Amino acid sequence: MGCGKSTVGKMLTRLLPGHSWTDLDSYIEKKSGRSVSEIFSSEGEAAFRRMEADCLEEILAGSDNVIISLGGGAVMTERCFNLVSSGTTCFYLKASPETIRQHLTKGGSLEEAAAQRPLLRDGKLEELMKKREPVYEAVADFTVCVDGRNAPDIANDIFYLIP
Repeated sequence: MGCGKSTVGKMLTRLLPGHSWTDLDSYIEKKSGRSVSEIFSSEGEAAFRRMEADCLEEILAGSDNVIISLGGGAVMTERCFNLVSSGTTCFYLKASPETIRQHLTKGGSLEEAAAQRPLLRDGKLEELMKKREPVYEAVADFTVCVDGRNAPDIANDIFYLIP
């Protein structure tokens, strides 16, 4: 959330002819006809995570030339972690909490952004990052720091790292 994965992913399609870009959460929403928050509310996180893994598997089976932006919790499940670690080249776009807040509050206040994204409130972002960062680092083939950098430079760095 807020690290630039969608922006960078789209830019990579221009650097990598023949590649397409997919945002996993958007794919799930389109396929289910419901928003991620609606799925969480009506069916719970466990059901969403099963749907997320099914959709990720579908995307990976459909093409070798796809750039996928994953939701922040995707690799926290064993199934998605294994799909990503065994079937992809994974880039962790590492951002500090300050960078994430800055990206998510452009054009508005932290309070306005927190109304849409509760994780931005009361140190919850730092808590979540502390929990997830070891998993992100374990699944990633490459870690790219995004703090203080623009999306085109990040996309170019990734382009040159792709095996």
